[in-house]
Amino acid sequence: MKKTLVKKNVSRGIVLLTLLLVLLASFSFTFRKNLQAQEELIYLEITVQKGDTLWAIARHNLPVGYDIREYIWIIQRDNQIEGAIIFPGQILLLPYK
Repeated sequence: MKKTLVKKNVSRGIVLLTLLLVLLASFSFTFRKNLQAQEELIYLEITVQKGDTLWAIARHNLPVGYDIREYIWIIQRDNQIEGAIIFPGQILLLPYK
């Protein structure tokens, strides 16, 4: 009876250890991928012209795979803009890959 319990405990330990290693590997891969994505960003510097809007600028420079609303939020965040008001002559940094 004791041998059966020991075998079950060892088996459970091996299964748990394997699951833990798989989770750690998955987390490591995801974390590394996110870091690479952040490192690959390049910023385009543009000067706002009369009549420009954040929406028009974002639509014209939208990277593939981005949702335009998310991209506008990123532009606002990276340029410390509250709201949607921009001014002619203002310099904006637009991230792209």
